[in-house]
Amino acid sequence: MASAACIMIFCSQAVLRTMQMGTSKSTMALQKQVQKTLYAQFFIPFIFIHIPFYSICLAPFLNIRSTGISDYLPILFAWSPAINPIMVLYVVGDFRRFLINTLKRKKIGASNSYFIPYCT
Repeated sequence: MASAACIMIFCSQAVLRTMQMGTSKSTMALQKQVQKTLYAQFFIPFIFIHIPFYSICLAPFLNIRSTGISDYLPILFAWSPAINPIMVLYVVGDFRRFLINTLKRKKIGASNSYFIPYCT
């Protein structure tokens, strides 16, 4: 698992260095958004699934009682798929702006106005 994380970080940094040589600022901004999204989509399951699972599996070998903690593992496992899309909505600027504008329009009560999202 650690080797996969190291390879992912090394390769993404190599891609960023290569892209900095001849791409526009908007392309670099989009690439950074994608990179942040991929990092978060790697670390969220790692935090919510792998760390608790491995700690519970290793607890008996370390003479640690894990009866109370293991009851909450299904809840942690269930939150991982729910947090990933929320994180994408937060990291990707176009989705975030669309969501904020949609929520603002619903608060104001503009019933006859339409918002057409577009990517820049």
